[in-house]
Parts: sequence; C-alpha cells; structure tokens
Amino acid sequence: MMDVTSQSASATHRGRNRDATLKPPTQGACDQERTSAGSRIGSDEACREAVVFHLGEWVINPAIRRVNRGSEVVRLSPKAMGVLSALHAARGGVVTRAELLDEVWPNVTVGEEVLTHAIAEIRKALGDSSRDPRYLETVHKSGYRLLLDRPAQDVSSAVLDLELHAAYLDACELFFLGGRRNVGLAADAFTGILDRNPGHALAWAGLAKSLFFLDRYFGMSGDNRRQTERCAREAVALEPNSPEAHAVLGFVLAASGQHAEAFDSFATSIKLNPHLAETHYLVGRACLAAGDYRMAATMLEHAAALRPDDFHSLLLAAKARRYLQDTPRERSDLVKASLRANAKLDLDPKDRRALCDKLCCMVELGAAGDGAEAAADLVRDPDPNHYYLVGALARAGETGLALDCMETVVAAGWSHGAWLAHDLDVDDLRQEPRFRRLATEIRTE
Repeated sequence: MMDVTSQSASATHRGRNRDATLKPPTQGACDQERTSAGSRIGSDEACREAVVFHLGEWVINPAIRRVNRGSEVVRLSPKAMGVLSALHAARGGVVTRAELLDEVWPNVTVGEEVLTHAIAEIRKALGDSSRDPRYLETVHKSGYRLLLDRPAQDVSSAVLDLELHAAYLDACELFFLGGRRNVGLAADAFTGILDRNPGHALAWAGLAKSLFFLDRYFGMSGDNRRQTERCAREAVALEPNSPEAHAVLGFVLAASGQHAEAFDSFATSIKLNPHLAETHYLVGRACLAAGDYRMAATMLEHAAALRPDDFHSLLLAAKARRYLQDTPRERSDLVKASLRANAKLDLDPKDRRALCDKLCCMVELGAAGDGAEAAADLVRDPDPNHYYLVGALARAGETGLALDCMETVVAAGWSHGAWLAHDLDVDDLRQEPRFRRLATEIRTE
C-alpha cells in the first residue's frame, strides 16, 4: 500500500500482480484499512464497499453500475464505477492517481489518460465540474477525493411496496421454472425492481442467484462472477435478518470455494427460518457439488417436503442416495419426482425442465428404452439443463447419445467443473475421447 501523502503515479503505470479474486476479509483486516483518517483504500476488493451509497442527491449502485437522482438514471462504465467506488471507500480522504490505477487496473500497463477519462465520465454523469466541484475534487499534485456532505444512508427503511413485492414473487417463479430464458427474465425482473428501489434486499438476493446460474449454466459470464458475490453481500447488508439473503450468500460462497463462511451463512439462514425451502435446496446443491452426499440427500428431500411442486430437488436427492448406495430411498425419491414432473407436464406440456427430469426418472426406474428414445429428441434442443440426461443415459448404456447430449449442453454454456468432477453417473464416460475433450474445455474456461 502506498502512502498517499508522498507518492504519485508515473505517466505509465503497471498494476501490481495481486490476486483479484473476491475474498471475504477478516473484520480486523477491514478495520485496519479504515484507520488513518480514511485516507487509504484497501487492497482487498472485499474491503471496498459495493453497497448502495449516496453522493449528495445521487444514489450510487456499484453492483449494477447505476447512478440515479430521482427518475434521472445514468450507467457508468465498469472502470468509472470502480474509480468511484474506490474513492467512496476512502471516506472523503485523498486517493492518489497511482492508487486508483493500481486498484482499478491491476496487472496491466496503462497510461494515466485512462484514469483521466474515467474521472471525466464520472463528472459528466453527476453533472459536476472540475473548476467548481460539488462531488469530486481534484487535489493538486496528489489525487482525488469525494466531497461527502452526508453519511451513507440506510435505503432499506423504505415502506414495503406491494407492487414491487408482487414483481419480486413473479421473478422468483421465473427463476424456479429454470432454463436460460426464464433465468434471464428473472435477472431482468430483479434488476427492474432494484432500479425502482435500491434497498430491496430480496431483489439483490434474487439477482445474485440469477447471475450465478446464468454464469455457471448458461455461459453468460461477462461481469457476472464478479457481481454475484457483491449482490449477495449487498442483500445481507441491507437485511441482516433475511434468511433468503444468507442462503444465497452461502450458495455463492460455496461455489467459489469459501466453504467455512458459506456454511456459516447457511446456518444463519436456517436459524432465522428453519422452514424455508430455498435454503435447504441451496445447501443441498452445494453439498452435492462438494461430494457430501449424505447431507445433500437430507437437505434436498426436506426442500421437496417444504415445496410440494418441487420435483427437481427429489431428482437430485435420488442422485445423492444412489451414491450412498441407499437403493430403497433412491427409488422412493425417483417415484415421487416422476409423479410431480408428470403433474407439472399436465399443466404445461412444454416445460423442458419437467420433461428432462421425467426422462431421467424413467431411465433410472427401468424404462431405459422408452426414456432414451424420448431423450433423443430432447438432446437436439441445446439447453444446459439437459445435463442431467447425460448421467442417466450413460448409466443406461447409451454412451453415444450421452456424449451427444453432453456436446449440446457444453455448447449451450454449461460449465460446472466442480459438479462434473464429483458426478459418479458419468464415470463410464470418463475414458471416452469426446468426454475428455469436453471436460478439458470446461476446466480451461
């Protein structure tokens, strides 16, 4: 960390070679960064607040790069928002040009003009002036600082808007339906809610979950991996007593390998509400991906018990029971999953997720021939959710069709390497050249 009182940036700056991965800091680490009168910025991005904050009459939303004042909305570029967030983290202290370059452009060589451009973009968005600044001040021969005229406000105190709550419930249902289109629509819906109320903690949690699935299953990474944890942490910051927020944060953290903090979040969620289906579903998925099959089976079966129309949790629970060699309970889960999937298809014959899960149940329950024949049509329709058919077809001895299915799901964006590594259902495919090529593609993405 450079002393902001004694160093400035050179004409060309090379960022430090540091780990840019979001990691949860210890409280002591963050507190240490915030001492010295707010004049230093943390080198760990998790110490920089990604929460909604105020700058004068403007509301700044870093996670979705939005700046708004009433109905006036401006979107900043990722780098401009990075600069604005770094300045806000300094709590009104001066941040040198060198520090900003190091923080926002790590591991690359850039000229100072990129920072000058970002500062100009921020000022334009805020309607600010370098000669008569109201928000962003240039400190001669040193750097920049924000002119904070009031502390960050708690935007979660807004009265519940029933219209927004209804929109939130609709977005949750879209996510539950699954599939690229539905999850994408859910992400858009959650974003729309946050455009109207940045303090809607559950919408932040829903957006985090949607971005995660878009990234991991539908190949739409972009800034999603970076934003997902920030959105989840924003939800918890806004509503510390929200079990949904803690559940989503736990799921996101588990996926990034931060297991200790993940399961603390899961435990908090269950303590706050032991009857929430979503928490048990997300814990179950995280455990299944990590290879903890006993915990996965228990959590997923309880999730299905809490939501009577949930067939997918039962299919995943059956998978875990199979790995535990618990055949009676595996078969029970498959029968119940098949019945629920059929009930869903009676209501909506085009539901691809229900059709996929039904075919998986058919194969596992002994109707491999009929299931494989029906699956052949489904394989031609590229959808990452069809991954579950890969294992079912492989176990049924349909190696060629299983590999065809895997080709389509990977091409459609499926990239869950941790899941693939622990999926015993595809063990018979692991020596196949096509499988090895596809597994390598997933690992190198």
